[in-house]
Amino acid sequence: MNEEGSKYYVACSDKVASDDEGGVLVGGTVSRPGFGDGYYPVFVQYDDKNEIVGVLLDFCTEDEDE
Repeated sequence: MNEEGSKYYVACSDKVASDDEGGVLVGGTVSRPGFGDGYYPVFVQYDDKNEIVGVLLDFCTEDEDE
């Protein structure tokens, strides 16, 4: 990892270690879902100008009892 990557990693780590457990950074967002590392479905809502107005990350598991 280069120096720029290291700085971004540290910035992401600081966000997930905060009370909010995530946040917005230059270049994206980061969060801690509580289920470990992995991939989760992302849904994006656009307005009539094709601009993003909402984003939903689905951290729910298939079995809600877990």
